Amino acid sequence: MLGSGSFSTVVLARSKETGETVALKKVADVLSSQEAARRVLREICILRRVAHPAVIALRDAFVAPSTRGPRGLDKEGRLVPMSLDAYIAMEYAPDGDLFSLRGQLTDGVVADLTAQVASGLAHLHAHGVWHRDIKSANILLARGGDGR
Repeated sequence: MLGSGSFSTVVLARSKETGETVALKKVADVLSSQEAARRVLREICILRRVAHPAVIALRDAFVAPSTRGPRGLDKEGRLVPMSLDAYIAMEYAPDGDLFSLRGQLTDGVVADLTAQVASGLAHLHAHGVWHRDIKSANILLARGGDGR
């Protein structure tokens, strides 16, 4: 388990197709309301169009019969789910989030992190996306190819 909130749960997973480690977000009973369905669809659509090194990348999105929510009877009289759970597989940021980062950061590290966040936000804004919850817990960390 990487995290959870009122909207979803995120777990560490491995893609069967590629072997890549991903962060897998599950939104249970996504059809419970129009707002829940809209929120998930909006997130997937945004992630599909905003590829940038400073924005978490979408790897896959899919639905499966819900493990919660309403159930009904099929033609054979079996109890079956009547809703769907949505899954969003995203790039995994193995170094956690900025909120969890402990210790004094050098001026250079702060400047580098700030530049990356600003670059990602500028890219989102250029694509008409306004992130409404910018905070240290939503800034994920991962080392680049140079180890930084």
